[in-house]
Amino acid sequence: MKEEYTAIFEKHTTENHTQHSDKADEQSDNSHVVRSLAAKKALNEFSHDFACFIRSEYHVKRVADITPAMCQHFIDTKLESGVCSETAHTYRSYLAKLEKCVLRAYGARVDYSVTIDESKVQNNNPAPCPDRSAAGQHISALTG
Repeated sequence: MKEEYTAIFEKHTTENHTQHSDKADEQSDNSHVVRSLAAKKALNEFSHDFACFIRSEYHVKRVADITPAMCQHFIDTKLESGVCSETAHTYRSYLAKLEKCVLRAYGARVDYSVTIDESKVQNNNPAPCPDRSAAGQHISALTG
């Protein structure tokens, strides 16, 4: 699974890609494109963590076999471990990006949608997230 995600990111990373050309062509759907090396690295790190979790918990070997319930369990586990709200929302955005990339790369219509139960979030205050990493800092590059 990790190899599948890595191959997807290699194929769909475009350096120096601007959103201006996307906006000019209303028919263009480049939501699967990873626009920077930093975003690619952050998404790759997340996908490896996600793939390891799914493989260890469910023994799934293909990205097309992942269900929304599995994705929700991943998010719930992260919330129980104490991630802050910002990080949980970043993870949800990463899952949405992975969904688009899998569809584009394999033609597999997967559903990685999750909901974040804010009552489970450990840190609801607006202070900076203590577990901020490179993954959380590059979300705008991914959701573009």
